[in-house]
Amino acid sequence: DDEKEKESLRSQKEAEAPFTPFKSVAGNANKRKSFDVQGSGTPKGGRLDPEKLQSLYGDCIKLANDNKITAKNAWSMNLLDHIRGLASAGETDFVTAGCTLDAAGKIYSCRVDSV
Repeated sequence: DDEKEKESLRSQKEAEAPFTPFKSVAGNANKRKSFDVQGSGTPKGGRLDPEKLQSLYGDCIKLANDNKITAKNAWSMNLLDHIRGLASAGETDFVTAGCTLDAAGKIYSCRVDSV
């Protein structure tokens, strides 16, 4: 009887367990909306050519260094949607990558603060 009761409690706890992304199935409906349905990582507005991507990175890094990122303008910066392009750009150095991640962190924190 004890084993049946323990098994019953285990199954009940598993059913009531909070959602964790590590247990979710890859085709889950809770995927990020900024990426396409196939999961290839394409941003909503499409991929940017390398010149526009570098311009986007440069503008966001400049705004982050000047502390010009606010809760109002953080939503208009789409650096977070195109951050994957930084890894695919072959000539990116660690300084650029670090500054871009810093800018992305500031944008994300301002977005969180505005909610």
